[in-house]
Amino acid sequence: MARARQLKPSFFTNEALSTLPTSARLLFSGLWTIADREGRLEDRPSRIKVELLPYDRVKVDVLLQKLHEAGFIARYESGENKYIQIVNFTKHQHVHPNEAASTIPEPQLAPSHAPKNGLKLMKTDLQRDRAKSKRRSGSANRITSAETEANSPTESGNVTSARVKEDTARARITSTSTSSSDPSDRHTPAAPSPRQRFFKSGSRGKQIGALIDEARAHGYELDASHVGGMLKRYPKGAVWDALVKAQGDKVANYESRMEDTLSDAKRKHPSERVGEVENVGGRETKRPSPFAGMGKQAGSSSEEP
Repeated sequence: MARARQLKPSFFTNEALSTLPTSARLLFSGLWTIADREGRLEDRPSRIKVELLPYDRVKVDVLLQKLHEAGFIARYESGENKYIQIVNFTKHQHVHPNEAASTIPEPQLAPSHAPKNGLKLMKTDLQRDRAKSKRRSGSANRITSAETEANSPTESGNVTSARVKEDTARARITSTSTSSSDPSDRHTPAAPSPRQRFFKSGSRGKQIGALIDEARAHGYELDASHVGGMLKRYPKGAVWDALVKAQGDKVANYESRMEDTLSDAKRKHPSERVGEVENVGGRETKRPSPFAGMGKQAGSSSEEP
């Protein structure tokens, strides 16, 4: 059964993938839609052609082999059956939590099928190690130079002055070494949560991004244009609570449930608006949100943190 999958912009700029024929690249993206939640499928070229390239005169078996040799998929056997594993599938795809578990056995990937971007990661690690080694080497050289200078008395034979220089040099090197230590050893403040970013940001684009990140943490991919429309029509606190309620209800379609929740709340309070000032007992006060408390069951609130 075909499934909806994500296609990232980096797919079109991948240099390793660009060396393959256009039909191979199209086939590669199509494989994602017929693979299971682990990125596995049966290696049946004729059937794959019917499902993905029914109108093209191409040899799917040849294209699959090109993708295999380039390291984007791995063709393997288990018993008498042949299968395909899409490399790094679970890293780039966020499958729906209700999608059925894979029934295809896991392959034993050869080193040649490590992801191509692994080369970039290896280069980055090597550069980081070299930088650390260079810092340590520089500190050692400065200590040796300082000791040599301190152990050489002045022409007047002032040994006390030499010892003062030695102590000063050691203190300076210790301070420099401490300040130039690996930044990863220092304490860094935790990144703000999607909820904090959502309420603190005045940009609708950032609010949409926070909503998508929150849903993605629960295994669901929100439609950006859909939630953007909600933010135009409803208070942002109510939209957040509607998302939390959809998560708590564990529905298959967040957008539909959020729309239903917001519409119901709007119908119950058709004339009220969030933040509207009204006169209560001779005192001006802000009217409370008609959507307040929608997400309490899921541990949320429409009030800004």
